[in-house]
Amino acid sequence: MQFAFSTSETDNWFGAIGVPYVLLGFTYTENVKFAAPLLSELKPRAKVYVINVDRFFDDTRETPPARQLLREGDARDRYKEKQFWQSLHKSVCSTMPAVCGNRPAFFRSRKTGAWELVGTLAAWDAASKATSDGPASDVERWEHFAALGREFVSQLPVDEGCVLLTIAPYDGTKRAEAHAIGEALGLKLVAPQLPDVKTIDGSHLDRPSAERWSKAFFEAAGPRIRECLRSTSHGA
Repeated sequence: MQFAFSTSETDNWFGAIGVPYVLLGFTYTENVKFAAPLLSELKPRAKVYVINVDRFFDDTRETPPARQLLREGDARDRYKEKQFWQSLHKSVCSTMPAVCGNRPAFFRSRKTGAWELVGTLAAWDAASKATSDGPASDVERWEHFAALGREFVSQLPVDEGCVLLTIAPYDGTKRAEAHAIGEALGLKLVAPQLPDVKTIDGSHLDRPSAERWSKAFFEAAGPRIRECLRSTSHGA
C-alpha cells in the first residue's frame, strides 16, 4: 500500500471531489496488533476505510518497530531525537546536496501520508519482478483471520458498508485468501487485476504500475466511496 496508493491518481481522485485523505500504511507489514491501539489513540473521523487485507488480520506477529512503540518506554524520546537529526540533515542536504549523495531514501507527506521516493533505484533494477497470484497457504488459519477482522471492523466508527478491503498485487499475491476473508466478513474486496503490472523488488509496485493500479481501484471503488461521503455532512 505504501507505493500502490502514493500516486498522482490517488491525489487527483480525491482532489476532484474536494475530500482529504490520509494513507496510514506503515512499513514492516504492520497488522491489527499495531493498528488497533494506534486508531484508539488517534480517534480518526474518517468516513471510509480501505484496509489492505494482506495478513493485516493477524495477531501472531509483532514487528520490531511496533514492539518498540508499544512496549518500550523510551521510544518516544528516541523518535524525538531522530526528528532533531532529520531536521539537521534536511538543512545540510538542502544547501549542500553534493555532500548527501543520491542514494534512495523515503519520505512521507505530512498532509496525506503518501510515500515519496527520492534518489536513484539503479541497484534495484535487477530485482524487478512481475506480479503473480500465489497458491493458497495457511488455509486452516483463514477462519481465525476472519474472526480478527470481524472484531476490528466492528470497532470502526462507520457503517460496515464503508469499509473496503483490497490487496495490491506483488510476486505471490495472497488473492485467494483475500477473497475468502472478504466473503467471510461480508465486505467488498476491490483488488484490480491488470496485465503487465510490475514491482521494483518483488513486493512494491513500480511507479507506472502503481499509477495504473490505483486508477483502476478508484474506478471500481469510487461509487461506494462517494455514497459513504454523501451519507454524512463531514468530509473523509
